[in-house]
Amino acid sequence: MLSTYVTEKSGLDFDAQAATAWEAHFTKDYLVGEAAMRKVISNLSEMSIPRFSRGRYGDTTLYFHSKGGGKEENKPRTICIYDKHSDCIKKSFSKSDTSLAEGMLRLEFRYKTSPAVKRLVEGLNLPNRKAQTILTQTVSDAILTPIEKQILPLLEEFTPQNRIITLTRACGKRRAGTLLQFLIYQSCFGNDFYKIKSLGFSRSAYYDCQKECRKLGITNLFDTPKTKIQVGDVC
Repeated sequence: MLSTYVTEKSGLDFDAQAATAWEAHFTKDYLVGEAAMRKVISNLSEMSIPRFSRGRYGDTTLYFHSKGGGKEENKPRTICIYDKHSDCIKKSFSKSDTSLAEGMLRLEFRYKTSPAVKRLVEGLNLPNRKAQTILTQTVSDAILTPIEKQILPLLEEFTPQNRIITLTRACGKRRAGTLLQFLIYQSCFGNDFYKIKSLGFSRSAYYDCQKECRKLGITNLFDTPKTKIQVGDVC
């Protein structure tokens, strides 16, 4: 349909499948329900995604941007997690599309620049940058699955007791104790608490615990929001 439309409008032969991709968005939807949407997005805001920094966060939308200098809107890669129903209403979608989106949480991984798409092709050892090569289910799964592994456990309502039991079963009592200490310190002192020297928690231990908790889908012990410590306030 796209090939036919462009060909008719431009008068030039156009094959969408063979076209070079300069930008690519990969998406997946999760039915969480309208009532739980804000709580779910709040839970997901606690995620720590390697090589990404958390950006703007609201009741219906959460952003993570690839690290590096420059403005957020100019970052080459963005992960956006949002309430699709609210998005449809905001953009005045048709009633049928808006109705279908009710209760849907969308995960969207955006490669927004040509260099970002080139790195994607190189990283997955793809033969070229053609749309028919990049825009496939296989590539989409490779991009979204690592993030989905973090998201799925957070879509559930975990109590602190359930989280403790999950840690203990997965890691054993001794290691669970260390991870619980990490989660409690994070709740009390905020992210990057290893910078507070009096706590005696090394940087390497901090990131080891963060990685292990992330794999288990437990990024916090309680549901209170975390704040990033201000290094200048630490003596």
